[in-house]
Amino acid sequence: MPAIAAGFLSALIGLFLYHWTGFQHLVDRFLVTLGQSVYELNRYNLDDQVRLLKAQRDAIALVRCLFTLSLATVGIVVVSGLPFLAVSFVGRSGVDVVGRALLGSLPICVIYVWRLRRPTSADQYSAGKQCFYYLTLGVPSVGLTAGRVDRWVCGDRPANKGIIVTGLARAGTTAMLRVLHSNDQTWCLTYRQMPFPMAPRLWKTVNRARSRAVERTHRDGLLVDLDSPEAFDEFVWRVILKEHYYRDGTLHRHAVSAQQIEQFKRLATVGASPSSVYLSKNNNFLLRAESFLKQTPQYTLVLVYRDPIQHAQSLLRQHRLHCQLQQQSPFVLDYMDMLGHHEFGLNRRDFVFESQAFRHHDADSFDYWIERWLDYYRYALTLPRDRIRIIGNDAVRNDPVSVADAVLAGGAIDQPSRSLCGVQVETDSSAPLIKEAYQVFRQLQRAEV
Repeated sequence: MPAIAAGFLSALIGLFLYHWTGFQHLVDRFLVTLGQSVYELNRYNLDDQVRLLKAQRDAIALVRCLFTLSLATVGIVVVSGLPFLAVSFVGRSGVDVVGRALLGSLPICVIYVWRLRRPTSADQYSAGKQCFYYLTLGVPSVGLTAGRVDRWVCGDRPANKGIIVTGLARAGTTAMLRVLHSNDQTWCLTYRQMPFPMAPRLWKTVNRARSRAVERTHRDGLLVDLDSPEAFDEFVWRVILKEHYYRDGTLHRHAVSAQQIEQFKRLATVGASPSSVYLSKNNNFLLRAESFLKQTPQYTLVLVYRDPIQHAQSLLRQHRLHCQLQQQSPFVLDYMDMLGHHEFGLNRRDFVFESQAFRHHDADSFDYWIERWLDYYRYALTLPRDRIRIIGNDAVRNDPVSVADAVLAGGAIDQPSRSLCGVQVETDSSAPLIKEAYQVFRQLQRAEV
């Protein structure tokens, strides 16, 4: 009985010290610091001097975290072990004392695991998961190595055909992607392949976790789970091109070579069978669309657009929301950077299609977003029309099945007419910008196929 009581008391003391010292917080901080350090040292376009300074700073931070964690561990083990020391004087054998002590601590451990540590929605990006993503998605060489293993184990036969869904963020590209993904002919990367989008088949066999649908961070009512399709192939382009199109805080239009396109197909589309259609959503794709489409006649670009005023208002709301989220969680900011998503938020980067300068630079204003809408779709209209399917957001919402069938078959799409009356602008806006935006909007309507 003394040994059982000692085990029970030790468990209580250990759990008390575990919470009182903030041990879990110390472990979380160490894991996140470790992941962030490795990620920062593997970022592209870092000056050697900056990289050295970051390495020194991160090494100091890691040593501090490890030292604090070690002190807390020793303290908890020593103090919670005092009841064992007391029991050792009763003359029992060590094996007997330990066995009975473990028996006594078992109820406390069971209660703690099942009651105090039940998972919550806040555990979606736990410290361990953040560290894992930093060490895999944040290190390009890890992804490339995983991709080579995937092709070696599962075969190297990329898809022959592809559909790229693009458009300015908030145009309705996710809805279009889901409509096309519901067709058996298509294959698309899903959340289940994360954080190894370049090894989709191999990681899918490992990641068999169950998931429940939750609302995505956009808070727009769309639910996602592990099997939901999403935009992940910009990560592949970022690795292939080594971010050479990242310049001066912007994303520049660029050309891709035949070799880079073949590399993209091997890394991004290998999860699809040669007979299926590779499906992707990439809001950045317009930056390389011209050169890509010239060299890939078997690929189709689906451009989704939306009423410019409503679109700009939605972008402004999302920018404010994601700035708030990224201030609360640095990992969300880094995660978006790793995926190459810079549409809005603290890591926002403008698209630069031509050399023209923007007039509005305050992302917290309506004019900023209507000007970006105008620049994006005005450039889109200069691309070869025979390779692009231009589809209005209303057509996707009103008759998604017909739209998907028409896109896959290459047929015409009935576009619903829509009145622009009654659209209200909640902020002061520049009338000339809106007038010019609607001129482009009507060109898009006339170009619908």
